[in-house]
Amino acid sequence: MDKRIVDGLVGVVFSPGYGLGISHPDYPQLNFDPKLVDLVVIGLIGDALAYIEETYPQVYIGDRTELEVKFLPVGTKFDIYDYDGHEYIVTENDLTLTA
Repeated sequence: MDKRIVDGLVGVVFSPGYGLGISHPDYPQLNFDPKLVDLVVIGLIGDALAYIEETYPQVYIGDRTELEVKFLPVGTKFDIYDYDGHEYIVTENDLTLTA
């Protein structure tokens, strides 16, 4: 799986707004797609959404208008959670509870 790595950090695309999220368990490569990361970083959200529709036609994005990139250190364990389409990234460092 190709990734955009800059100075030891991996770009991860997610959708912070409410509505329909873009992450899909069957297509994790979408969140790491280097071209998508680049489009979002430079602020071409419309182009990024068009790229998702062309490259990942099986992923329905609806009327999504918000995309962000978070850069995480290479090797960081994380998950993308979703509440009503509002996606957010949680890393192992964010966890506070211990059994």
